[in-house]
Amino acid sequence: MKPFSIIRQIGVGLVLLSLVACGGGGGGSTPVASATPTAKTITVSAYGGLQPLISGGGVTYTASLFAYGSIQPIVADVEQNADGTFSISVTTQSSTVPLYVVVTGTNGGAAPIVFEAFAGTLNAPAATVYINEITTVAMAEAVAAANSGSATAISM
Repeated sequence: MKPFSIIRQIGVGLVLLSLVACGGGGGGSTPVASATPTAKTITVSAYGGLQPLISGGGVTYTASLFAYGSIQPIVADVEQNADGTFSISVTTQSSTVPLYVVVTGTNGGAAPIVFEAFAGTLNAPAATVYINEITTVAMAEAVAAANSGSATAISM
């Protein structure tokens, strides 16, 4: 087995586990009153390989936050902080819809760079998200499995 395929399997497994873990309660549980919406900040660190993706030299990176199943971002085109991270503010809701972050880099006409990562759920967003090639592949595999109706449909 190739080393990359092992890393890919681990990444896919972690994403699937986090999606399953956020799926909601079991059969006979007592409903819990929804909490008051609060503002949370998600700090996103984006990497290309081992190097942080930092705007400069004609390249601009932005981050957007999406709810699974929606093509409209909850928060769109957040500019990078001076340290290369993104700070995305989101208001929590009672929904357990998964959230994902998309970081896009543009380079004046060159093909855009796009990375994705799971960012928690709308009722419990992650405090920190690390995003790179591996999280992007894991997201693609997890979404493909979810769209096929079976988590066992992932082909390696």
